[in-house]
Amino acid sequence: MIRVLGAVAAVVLATACAEAGIILSIANQTVNAGSSFSVDVLAEATGGTSGANSFVLDFQIVSLSGANPGVVGQVSHAVPAAVPNFSNPNYVFTGDSLADSLWAGGTGIPSWSVSTINPAWNNDTYLVADMTNSGSNATLLTSRYIATLNFDVTAAAAGEYQILLGSSEFDVDDANPFGELPVTPIMASGSNAGIITVNGLTSVPEPGSAVFGGLLLAGVFAWQRRRRLSGTPAAKQ
Repeated sequence: MIRVLGAVAAVVLATACAEAGIILSIANQTVNAGSSFSVDVLAEATGGTSGANSFVLDFQIVSLSGANPGVVGQVSHAVPAAVPNFSNPNYVFTGDSLADSLWAGGTGIPSWSVSTINPAWNNDTYLVADMTNSGSNATLLTSRYIATLNFDVTAAAAGEYQILLGSSEFDVDDANPFGELPVTPIMASGSNAGIITVNGLTSVPEPGSAVFGGLLLAGVFAWQRRRRLSGTPAAKQ
């Protein structure tokens, strides 16, 4: 009997995990090379879940096809790491945030940081975590604010980049806020897939080349003017 009950409990738990889902949205952006920009992360529950009591999220920036092939690190998370906007009334744990209470009280270590996962790409990862003080779930039935990501774009950047999820999870079981029922979030698609399009800088002539080109044109115009004034026809080929 105990084995049967255990098997039933396992099936119920597995079914709940399969049905539960949380989608993260980051609006696509078009920016210029040599600039800085920010994006907000939003979360919304789907399927068999309605809320969560904690999260650990890992946001990594990568290059897509056409983004300076072979060159990485053109778009990076800004340092110092962006502090989540806890005063945003749409923050998922507003009024019940452990990270906010510790940060405001000056007693906690920030639960957000920028790090480097890919050695060839400085500051490619932003990690953020929080949980409710009460241990109860906060609703995710509507889109809720999670965090803000700040980025720096080098002057050499061009093409498309994307913000992807690394190892990330929400805990959706308010009976046990320590990972009893973790749910792995997924990124949205379409216009909220976290795609960053960078317009590259337009190349300009070197100063020496520009001066030489200007002198050359001036010489041609002067020669044409002298020829018209003298009435001398251009030599035939």
